[in-house]
Amino acid sequence: MIIALVTYKMPPKLPLADVERRCAESAQRFRQLPGLVRKNYLYDPATGTGGGSYLWETRAAAEAYYDAAWFERMTAMLGNTPTVQYFESPLQVDNAAGSITTG
Repeated sequence: MIIALVTYKMPPKLPLADVERRCAESAQRFRQLPGLVRKNYLYDPATGTGGGSYLWETRAAAEAYYDAAWFERMTAMLGNTPTVQYFESPLQVDNAAGSITTG
């Protein structure tokens, strides 16, 4: 499994209710995304850093999603270019499901 950590700049000190609304508006896009296992939305109000932590089945699935068109669309929408970092995820602990999975 692969974790992609995506970060970008948002307005600093944006009220959490506004961030939650923005997240809710985009959430359905990720429901049936091929290869995506889980997405967690991220926001640091002190720095205005937003983003997501994505658990992907494979790096190929992640890279297929974060293509040139995605970067262009996100840059136009945000006014800045997001960064994407990839990490191997050799083990996942899921307390809600009561499982430990290798990947």
